[in-house]
Amino acid sequence: MSTLKTVGMAAAVLATGFLGYGIYKAMQDEDAQASSSDDVTDWDEMEDDEEAVDDSWDDVVYG
Repeated sequence: MSTLKTVGMAAAVLATGFLGYGIYKAMQDEDAQASSSDDVTDWDEMEDDEEAVDDSWDDVVYG
C-alpha cells in the first residue's frame, strides 16, 4: 500500500506541474500577441514623429 501511495503522490505532483506549465505557456502566448500589436502601434507613432522632425528642419534659417 505504501508503494501505491508514493506512486500516486508522484503522479499527482507531475500532473500539477504539467498543468501549471500549460497555463504558463498560454499566458506567455497571450502576452506575445498583445506585445506584437503594441509594436505595430509604436512603429506608426515613430514614423509620425520622424515626419514631424523632418518638417521642423525645413524651418531652420542659417546666416
